[in-house]
Amino acid sequence: MSCIGQSAVRTLLAVGVLFIFSSIARAQQDQATQSDSTQQPVPDQPKPAPQDSGNPSPDTTPAPVGAPMPIDTTIKAAGSSLPWAGSGSLLKWGPFSVASLDYTYIKDQLAVNSGQPPADLSLNIFSADLAFEWLFKRNRFLFQYTPNLAIVNGDVSTSAGLDNSFGFATAIQLNPRLTMTLKDDFSQVRSRSLFPDNYLLSDALSGSSMQSNFLENSGSYLQNTVSVAFDYKWSQRTSITVQPAYRYLRTSSDNLNYRANQQDVVTTVAVTYALSPTRNIGVLDSIQYLRTTDPLPTETVYNTTNLFYSQQLSASWFIQGQLGVQVSLENGAQGNYSRLSAGGTIIKQFQHSSISLAYLRGRGMTTSYITNNSEDRVDATYRVEVTRRLSANAGLGYYRESGSEPHTQAKYAIGELRYLLLPAVYLSAEYSRRFQSSPNIQLISGNRNTYVFGVHWQPSPLSRH
Repeated sequence: MSCIGQSAVRTLLAVGVLFIFSSIARAQQDQATQSDSTQQPVPDQPKPAPQDSGNPSPDTTPAPVGAPMPIDTTIKAAGSSLPWAGSGSLLKWGPFSVASLDYTYIKDQLAVNSGQPPADLSLNIFSADLAFEWLFKRNRFLFQYTPNLAIVNGDVSTSAGLDNSFGFATAIQLNPRLTMTLKDDFSQVRSRSLFPDNYLLSDALSGSSMQSNFLENSGSYLQNTVSVAFDYKWSQRTSITVQPAYRYLRTSSDNLNYRANQQDVVTTVAVTYALSPTRNIGVLDSIQYLRTTDPLPTETVYNTTNLFYSQQLSASWFIQGQLGVQVSLENGAQGNYSRLSAGGTIIKQFQHSSISLAYLRGRGMTTSYITNNSEDRVDATYRVEVTRRLSANAGLGYYRESGSEPHTQAKYAIGELRYLLLPAVYLSAEYSRRFQSSPNIQLISGNRNTYVFGVHWQPSPLSRH
């Protein structure tokens, strides 16, 4: 590893070690005089599950929960932005449960820009969400596994039948002021993404959102992300959060004869001050070390500093935003490169509908291909309950890679209908149109039309957008 890489790693480790020791020391000094009102609440305590926006349900009035934090450390349900609230499945044996079962039929039409004939696929996909949850004292251990079995054009032996993902999370209260949350997310896709999902996941009850990847790989990819967050309650109004994270990403294609590997190490520090129970202000600083080994070895260090503000305007209306600067230094390059770093979300829930909007500019971790460029991305989602059983979702998104031409661009449009057949069973029909243009061999360039029909068993309170 070069000098720039060693220096970045040492800096990341030093920040984390200093924070842990300083927070533990302060907690021990204050523990004897600390009142119950300053104690950190149990992470992700089970609460009444918010209604899944995709499943029509009686009207509910969300209770105030406060402004969103700059670093979201809550444990999420698999494939969702909703906090994990336990499984209400009838298929439950002690800590183990089958949280949901899904069958989907997909008709996928891909027209590539290289002049090759369109590639059409007919897929039958069987999937399940399996969960293992163990509560001990004031701590939580959660393991989620989502296996998929795909039958592609009548052939179950294709590599697409091996797509899998799993997640592990645990929240441990080290002392009344300090909480540690450890997460590990793994996904393995052995073909291009089989069918579209909701790329902007949002929770209208907590104001949290998450932009998931929608870029199309030309081969398979494997990704693993592990993070540990230390959330320290410095005072009644001030909190400090330190989150080191590591991501490994590998993409490959036997047909195109290529392989790419990338490693990300990033440490983010956030200091948040509560102006009121519904308004937060703070500052975030992150140092990210990115190293690629294939196809070309590169090393880049990013330092991003942002100011943060969030507010809960009402029981069902959240806004948050951040603005700052990002400085990058690439090994072997002359000088530094600075660019604007920004982001924001708006989430509003009405009586029978909701709308979410998210924007990101800077170096994120929402892509599934190897690059050291920054990105601009915007997503919008609208959901409406037509009747108590019928609901509709619509989504739009745009992605643009920074840098000189040619660079990667992508956009999508999605429409979906859901019909609640039984209390825990619903039918779905979805259409998506996606366009992608990229000079990178890792990504597909072309247009894609996808039609999806499904039957889903998804008992509450484990909800998935």
